[in-house]
Amino acid sequence: MSQQIATGPGNTTPGTVFKEMQATAATIAKGDIVALSTDSGYTIIKCTNVMSPIGVAAEDFAASAWGKVIVRGFCSFLTCTATNIDDLDLLYCDSASAAAGITVGSDIGVEAGAFIGVTLQAQTGTTITAAYISPLVQIV
Repeated sequence: MSQQIATGPGNTTPGTVFKEMQATAATIAKGDIVALSTDSGYTIIKCTNVMSPIGVAAEDFAASAWGKVIVRGFCSFLTCTATNIDDLDLLYCDSASAAAGITVGSDIGVEAGAFIGVTLQAQTGTTITAAYISPLVQIV
């Protein structure tokens, strides 16, 4: 018999908090870091420079469509520009990584407001498969 660790039927990410949010006129891909749009304040955009992120897109968003965003908890599909990731690296939006909008490091310095979470294991590649998302800007 296998053991399922979850907080409810079918929950494979216990403690992860999702929110339904609407994209702006631009599309957003699963794994992209997102922030509130300065145009409306209630729609979201992909982080493209030093911004205050609110979470990770949990699915692909068509332009102006609604979808799920991880605002806190475990994430296994975070898109990143770094390819050499250590466990417990800090994750943040950085102007140097404008294409993908996320990078890693041990000292975020001036990007402190752009903090999104921490990696949970060392790995290579541009998809982080184990991260804890806990942005400074909390959507409750």
